[in-house]
Amino acid sequence: MGIVRWIKGMFGRAGGGPSADEPWTLRRFESAETTRLNQSRWSTANGAPINEDLAESLETARARAAYEAINNPTIEGVINTYVTDVVGKHGPTLQIKSSDTAYAAKREAVWRTWWKRPCTNRKLSGGGRLRQWIRSYWICGESFDQLVSKPTYAGAVKLRLLPIHPRRVGTPMTSAGDGQIVLGVQFTEDGDPVAYHVQKYTRFGAYQLTAGETQKVPAALMIHGFLPVEEDQARGIPWLNSALGAAAELRDYDASVLNASHNAARQATWLYTDREDAPFVKVNATEEIEEGDFISTCPPGYKPMGLQPSQPQAVYIDYRGERQRDIGRPVGMPLMMVRLDSSGHNYSSARFDGQSYARQIGFFQGHLEGVALDPLEEAVAREAELAGELPPPPQDMSKQWSWPPLPHVDPKKEAEAITARMENRTLTWSEAVIAEDKDPDEVLKQHERDRERFEKAQIPFPPSLALAKAPGTPPGEQKDDGWNNSDKPKQKTGGSGGQPATKSNGSLLHA
Repeated sequence: MGIVRWIKGMFGRAGGGPSADEPWTLRRFESAETTRLNQSRWSTANGAPINEDLAESLETARARAAYEAINNPTIEGVINTYVTDVVGKHGPTLQIKSSDTAYAAKREAVWRTWWKRPCTNRKLSGGGRLRQWIRSYWICGESFDQLVSKPTYAGAVKLRLLPIHPRRVGTPMTSAGDGQIVLGVQFTEDGDPVAYHVQKYTRFGAYQLTAGETQKVPAALMIHGFLPVEEDQARGIPWLNSALGAAAELRDYDASVLNASHNAARQATWLYTDREDAPFVKVNATEEIEEGDFISTCPPGYKPMGLQPSQPQAVYIDYRGERQRDIGRPVGMPLMMVRLDSSGHNYSSARFDGQSYARQIGFFQGHLEGVALDPLEEAVAREAELAGELPPPPQDMSKQWSWPPLPHVDPKKEAEAITARMENRTLTWSEAVIAEDKDPDEVLKQHERDRERFEKAQIPFPPSLALAKAPGTPPGEQKDDGWNNSDKPKQKTGGSGGQPATKSNGSLLHA
């Protein structure tokens, strides 16, 4: 700062520099000024690289996040809600698009079979491991899985996932001076990860004993997922990191309110007198009126007075709501979902809050596709191809992941919106079915099976699907076999060309 002052004094002002007693200030960025009032507020803001901060604080932040996730019911509920909204019941469904429908169906079947038991822990399904990934993002900021081969496992694909807790990835003591290894991740000069150093351990009952020995795993055999917030970032930041302060303050606040309520309850009744000359007389006599009930007598001249409860205060619920809002804000989760209480919302406000949260969910689902699902699916398909289970992929092949949709605020209005989009040709039937987490081919097959069941039972087909063509009907023809509109009242015509005056029923098949 001395050099800056000298330069400004020499050249900064016309007519010479400032006087000796004139204070120096930063003219443009008031936020960077340090005064007596704010000198402690940003005392730890040193502008260090993010990896330096992670090296000093990541382990502590992970431990505190894990503690809150276990002991704080609000945080545990937020994590569980987010995991359920992202994963759904079984996780995403793979859709292979290709002119070779047989290849597409076979590749989808290979993935479904592998996804049922993808981990070395044979009890863990793909959806279960996906839930662990997301929970690890909240607590540790990242997830690790090593790709291993298990020849003893059934099936053509022997590839399996070996889950690794983030605490096991770290820089070996023997490589502490290696500048290319950052927090256990070894990088090239261009910042591309080439290897991960995983700490080995020995099981001793419920405990894990380590001797400092590590295993070097090539980056090609490691699935490392995290959301980077800065350039050159090597490890993830726990999502609960920014909410830990709010959680701790809320815990202290609840404890203080509870203590104040207990103290007020213990002193709920006082004895007072209007007579200054009334002597205090200790009276312990009681009069029993019913079994277990009694009346206590007071000293002569004294009257009982009940205190009005002052805890919790009127702002207690509002304050808790604001602090709980901070817990869900990192992922855009609205307060009504953090508290599981929509009593203060109407349809419009609930839908608006839910839209922002849904966009956050969609972004994270896309992140999971790129960092984990796409590489895994390609590795599984490649191994199945080498084993002779799959032919080489066609050139026009593409894939899409279909995630389970979030529940609608008003299903009826959402269905009307889907119908309107299909009528104006901005949404196809297949896209609408995929958005409902269903396979279009399977839906059509199920319709055909339903037709056969109704026909065999000689039951009229539901009117909502009566506009669909019967099986085997040539294009452009409609058979009068009980599956069409022949049993419905004829529509009145009106307008030019004799077009029906009434609208169609808007069913998905008709649209």
